[in-house]
Amino acid sequence: MRNAGGWIENGPAGAKRILRGSVAYTCQDCVRLGRSRSKSRPGPRSRSFATKVSRSFAVTQPVDLRSDTVTRPTPAMRRAIAEAVVGDDVMGDDPTMIELESRVAALCGKEAALFVPSGTMGNQLGIAVSTRPGDQVMIERESHVFHYEQAGVGANNGCLANVVTTERGAITPAMLEDAIEDPEDDHVARLALACAENTHNRHGGAVVPLDALRASAATARARGVRVHLDGARLWNASVASGIPIREWAATADTVMMCFSKGLGAPVGSILVGEGDAMRRARRIRKRWGGGMRQVGILAAACLHALDHHVKRLADDHRRARALAEGVRDVPGLRVSAPETNIVFLDLEHAALDLPTVHRTLEERGVWLLPYGRRRLRASARDPRAARGARGAGGGARLAGERGLHARHRGLIAEPLVDLEHGLEQGGVARGLDQRLPGEPVRRHRSADHLHQIAARVVERGRRQRRRASRRTRRLGLVDRPILADWDTIQSSEFEPGAGVVARSAAPVDEGSDPC
Repeated sequence: MRNAGGWIENGPAGAKRILRGSVAYTCQDCVRLGRSRSKSRPGPRSRSFATKVSRSFAVTQPVDLRSDTVTRPTPAMRRAIAEAVVGDDVMGDDPTMIELESRVAALCGKEAALFVPSGTMGNQLGIAVSTRPGDQVMIERESHVFHYEQAGVGANNGCLANVVTTERGAITPAMLEDAIEDPEDDHVARLALACAENTHNRHGGAVVPLDALRASAATARARGVRVHLDGARLWNASVASGIPIREWAATADTVMMCFSKGLGAPVGSILVGEGDAMRRARRIRKRWGGGMRQVGILAAACLHALDHHVKRLADDHRRARALAEGVRDVPGLRVSAPETNIVFLDLEHAALDLPTVHRTLEERGVWLLPYGRRRLRASARDPRAARGARGAGGGARLAGERGLHARHRGLIAEPLVDLEHGLEQGGVARGLDQRLPGEPVRRHRSADHLHQIAARVVERGRRQRRRASRRTRRLGLVDRPILADWDTIQSSEFEPGAGVVARSAAPVDEGSDPC
């Protein structure tokens, strides 16, 4: 929709954004703009516009627990980006990037480091520099390398994947011994590399014990097998365990770590290892299109994150524990005990239908990530902390943290408890959010009632949208599509266009990359 000042479009969970030029504003921003306009150009129209918008477009700020990748740069990080000294990294003379790579290499106790656009590229380069086509690579069945990198072991590197099932992500010495065959046998693929992951995403953010990594590394090195560590969240493992990054990195020949997850940088990961291996990786990175020019602006964000954001990962871990504790007693729901920042919510009761639960939580302003057929993943973090409370600084984040915990727990637990009340009294799968607030629980005699109630809920939503549309027309706004999805609209660099209606965030299935 459009008025004289900009574009208005709906987002997930009823949130609204108003787009003026190339900047996306919330309705609250619009109210502020209206007030500033009234100061510069006195008159009832500007005040009336601001008042009407504030009343007609209530903003619902979602609690986004899908992933620790949905951070936003803080104002201080943005300043660091703007002030970065840059060169040409492909030519090797970007001073900020040189500083970042040198610093992380020293932090890990390795000879050299290489910045890459993504963790996936870092993992694939780690495999590439340790193998040749036809080699065998041991990977864990639930690992990111196996699930979320499009068979890059074979497609990019021509290697055979030896997939093993482990307990909470730890490859054992016995597994390595069983995979090593006679290197003189011309019939077999030589085991050249073993890939570990820490923390382990699909094992619920588990910290793979350092002793387990050391044991498997010792066996691998004794048999001439190299080790790559996917340490996308190795920062979390270090903070949770109190063990320095250097000790974790010593268990592998190459290590990849991400800056764009809990550390809050907008882009980037890094690969560390021996000098020769990193020189080969740099050459392959260029072949794969990963060479970047004035990349110091990204390196500056990563350096800021190393200086200011590592310790606050402990806050994310505390939020995860509080979230798990708050919904642990909901019947029909099994909650994992988080070691770091990831919480798994398993829907054990047959009446808890994943699409319905996911949709209802999203409608209530809680975004979780579907993680298989019966599981939701929450990556506990304060989605507003990374943006900084404007004008209030870090104190506002800390002051509001306890309230945020309560909101997480209540918003998730409430519809699940509603469901359980229905199960106890009705004995039939009811679905979620079937009752209006204060409406008594009714006994349903057939599961078909679920569909009838869902239809009523949909119709109620349509009536609400029609009422909102009538209010919109009274404001004199005109419908018009925009070219954007919701993540783009949230970006401060949004460029308005025309021709495609904005899309809401779609659920992620097990086959996509939930990082």
